[in-house]
Amino acid sequence: MRDSYGKTSVIVLLLTLFFSVPVAAQNYWLYPGSDNSVSLEMFKPKFDEDLSLGTLSTVWFLSGHIRAGDRLTVVLEMPISNIDWDTPLGEDQTLFGNPYIGIEGRAQLVAGSRYFVGRLGFRPPVASDDKFGAVEFGLLTTYHRFEAYFPDLITIYGSGGIEHFFPSGTNYGVTVGGALMIPTEDGGDSELFIDYSVQFKFPLDQFELGAGFAGRMLATEGDLSFGERTIHQLGVMGNMHFGNFRPGLHLRIPLDDDLTEVLDYVYGFNLTMDIP
Repeated sequence: MRDSYGKTSVIVLLLTLFFSVPVAAQNYWLYPGSDNSVSLEMFKPKFDEDLSLGTLSTVWFLSGHIRAGDRLTVVLEMPISNIDWDTPLGEDQTLFGNPYIGIEGRAQLVAGSRYFVGRLGFRPPVASDDKFGAVEFGLLTTYHRFEAYFPDLITIYGSGGIEHFFPSGTNYGVTVGGALMIPTEDGGDSELFIDYSVQFKFPLDQFELGAGFAGRMLATEGDLSFGERTIHQLGVMGNMHFGNFRPGLHLRIPLDDDLTEVLDYVYGFNLTMDIP
């Protein structure tokens, strides 16, 4: 962004030192759709400082699920970061990031109640390398998927988890995965991150409430403490059911000093349309 951005440079430096290689993560806490569906998510940050950002400074994800078999779904996602300044000193930018292309498979472990969910995917290096302001804004706003904005980086994902559904409709999920980050330019090393999350969802008639905890750990660098290797965050969400439409709201709160020095919280809305 701008030189006067202040504390943000601390985060950018930290990420650069990691090669800084972003972390892989899926969307843990929002209703993602099932079988055939289209989803739109919007994220808006509340930074610790007044940065003179305009109302249109937002991050968007447009995604789709396409059923490819009884147990297999193709998942596509396009990230967009838009930074809009209220001052002429800043440069407005819109960045189309690295798209996600993957598959998701489900296998029933216990009849009607417990499933294993496996995911494989990658992000090709599509993001522009001349829109640093939009890159920085996107990675700070949606740290859980900030690899979506780094240029010249291929990300390969793999994860597995358990989802358990109770007769009341309440359910929880536990997921562990990894992301291999491979720079396409000379001078950078590949890095591996480990992701882990727990989430709970509670149905209330036409409503669904949820909460989650997610973390990620840099696994391929030495001489770092656990606190230096990891970033954690909490999230809460609420969705409503209107036939094939599911609008919702969400809030994410960072828990580590590396982010809380710059970012207070991120809020936004999401909308999923199931396609029969």
